Amino acid sequence: MGRSTPVAFPVIKNGLNYGTLGVASVSKGCVSHSTSSRSQSHTPCLGDHIASPPPTTMLSLFDEYPLAEKQSGGLVQQMTISQILDQLTEQPGINISDRLIVPEYQDLPFASGSFGDIYRGSLLDGQQVAVQCLRPIIKQTNEGRQTLKRVSEELSIWFGCKHPNVLQLLGIAQHRKQLAIVSPWMPNGTLRSLLSSNLPSKHDLHNFCCQITEGVAYLHETGIVHGDLKTDNILVSTDQRIVLADFGHSIIKEHSSYATSSTKLTNLSLRWMAPELLEGQGTPTTEGDIYSLGMTILEVVTGFNPYAGLDTVEALQNILSRKLPERPERHFPGGDRHADLLWALLHECWDYNPQRRPVAMEVRIKLRNLEAKPIG
Repeated sequence: MGRSTPVAFPVIKNGLNYGTLGVASVSKGCVSHSTSSRSQSHTPCLGDHIASPPPTTMLSLFDEYPLAEKQSGGLVQQMTISQILDQLTEQPGINISDRLIVPEYQDLPFASGSFGDIYRGSLLDGQQVAVQCLRPIIKQTNEGRQTLKRVSEELSIWFGCKHPNVLQLLGIAQHRKQLAIVSPWMPNGTLRSLLSSNLPSKHDLHNFCCQITEGVAYLHETGIVHGDLKTDNILVSTDQRIVLADFGHSIIKEHSSYATSSTKLTNLSLRWMAPELLEGQGTPTTEGDIYSLGMTILEVVTGFNPYAGLDTVEALQNILSRKLPERPERHFPGGDRHADLLWALLHECWDYNPQRRPVAMEVRIKLRNLEAKPIG
């Protein structure tokens, strides 16, 4: 890459801010993945997840003071959280504000992500829940009302999702005068954490891959594009069940106070992202999900990020120059029929022509056919 002035962006990893990083001057700051230890595979790497700076103008967190935006015809008022919530609760049972309990002493969120803070709470029946607070910016215009309609449709679809490998939407609520999405609490954390702290058997790894694919197939059949598939966005239930998360509110994310035009691309995980999306060819698609699914399966089987050993800039150059990850012989030994079949399946998922990639159901069937001899 030629010389250019570094631009500082905050680096987000597992929802935590690791400081800033000069994108144009990124060096090999990632942990080397050449060792055999799985535990090193998920050491924080400052190049993995880059988010642009937050915008200078954001929706007030206190809905008594909504911000206004100046347009040629005068000031356009932004909708308050109460107004947004009122228009999102036409679906019976989706507004659970009166059933949600978040302890008053919990001033700080359990975690913070690119699109809001996450608190731990419970429902009146005692069920433990995660409360993800979002910061939507929606104007009081015809366009804003159309956006709300799309958000409502998106949430209604997710609210109706019932699958063991898909995170359930219990409802929406208002918490700390923010719009909150409420889902079951997953005490075992992410699949990424599980892989870095344990040494799952080959059978377990294969089962994880199958469950991920089951969840993706269900989402696609339901008309939902995940858009950011990786083990950081996959949760593990108390019974070791794999649950896809961080999907189903792409429209809300698009209109979040953090979702500036620059963050819509850079806050995604580049190593898992289909090249056509990196090149700006449209919004997330099911075909893009399949590409990310292949990268996620590679991550699960090896325990390492896609393009292991490369920093973010090098990985990005490989993706855009159509250079696929090298075959890791330790996990995909040459001459092993099952390893050959799985590696061929991953290449199908990574086809640079999106239309030639298999659908999730095909990936699911081929993975299940490999179940006789789990790989890894």
